Amino acid sequence: MHLDPNSKVKPVKMVDKSRRAFSLSIESSKAFELAIRKPRRKLKHKITAIRAKIYSIYLLLMKHHGTPPASKDLSIIFALYSAVVALDLLLLLNYTFHIFIPMNSYYSFGWIFVLVFPGVPYISPILALISAFMGSEHLMK
Repeated sequence: MHLDPNSKVKPVKMVDKSRRAFSLSIESSKAFELAIRKPRRKLKHKITAIRAKIYSIYLLLMKHHGTPPASKDLSIIFALYSAVVALDLLLLLNYTFHIFIPMNSYYSFGWIFVLVFPGVPYISPILALISAFMGSEHLMK
């Protein structure tokens, strides 16, 4: 199809102004707001939300989000690691004393800390100490 350069090309008229992609009119803005506010209650939307949550947990737990240090001298990083482990142990010890010294604290809020995730608050610092003594980067992760 060849267009004559001297002929006038008429612009295409849209029937519905709310369908324009980059329109600044009030009608298109209202149509966009209505599209955003649609309820997403169907099963396919719930499955998508569950998949998104599972993938976000996978990214947080399994992916390596940093780069290895560029410096060859890692003594500062190891000192910071040991400081964080020491602070974690001190806070755990303090919290454990607050749970078990008056025994009624255990029955009011301490059982959740000790029993809901069995051993997690206590196994994590123990593994950190073992990894620091053994020099195992797999245990550190």
